[in-house]
Amino acid sequence: MKQGKIIGFNAAKMAEQMMANAVAEQNRRLVEYAEQRVIMLGETINSYNSKHHMDDTGNLLDSLCWGVCYNGKMVQSGFYRSPKANTPSYLHGWSTVEFADPKRFKRHAVGESVKNWVKMDAGEPVNGHQLAAEYLSQAHKKCKSGEWMVFFAILAPYWGYWEKGFNITPRFGGNTTQMFLQFAVMSQFYDIVKSNLKPARTRIKVYVPKYASKSLMSRARKNLNG
Repeated sequence: MKQGKIIGFNAAKMAEQMMANAVAEQNRRLVEYAEQRVIMLGETINSYNSKHHMDDTGNLLDSLCWGVCYNGKMVQSGFYRSPKANTPSYLHGWSTVEFADPKRFKRHAVGESVKNWVKMDAGEPVNGHQLAAEYLSQAHKKCKSGEWMVFFAILAPYWGYWEKGFNITPRFGGNTTQMFLQFAVMSQFYDIVKSNLKPARTRIKVYVPKYASKSLMSRARKNLNG
């Protein structure tokens, strides 16, 4: 009895097409997931902002972005929202807690707050949307061949201080007891994503700029005493 064969059937081509379909479906699911989660993250940060004025210029949430990569290429990416900031914020915006310590610094001029001084003389302007766009243009380079990568990022550099926490001494009501404040939004969000995407490898990195570096402190003293 002769064996039959299917004319025109290409097993390799079929396998390739099945793989392409599987990749496309996985891409779709991950993009949908990322879009939903970045909204959740942004709304959580915004709820903190409304109570604590964390994002008075809008650059913090303008810098929130997401992306999905596969095989070393960007599948899709985006921002939490369209840019809303009309003016840049400043890299040392929240470091005013340290600069305001009267034992270390004096006012530059009568009636001028240290916060304003920092913004005028020591700050580095931060455009949140621009930082996010620059990050998205390079993010695919971290994605390895044959692997997927889903990421969420906040590029405003002062966010690290909110995330890690900081010490502050209130100057109201006669209370001078030092307090530790922390808004670990990204860390909580990471725990959720880690659980959702298990068993995928996950990691979180919180960058905290060294505002009180030796060079910055020297420059601060020079400017304040000048």
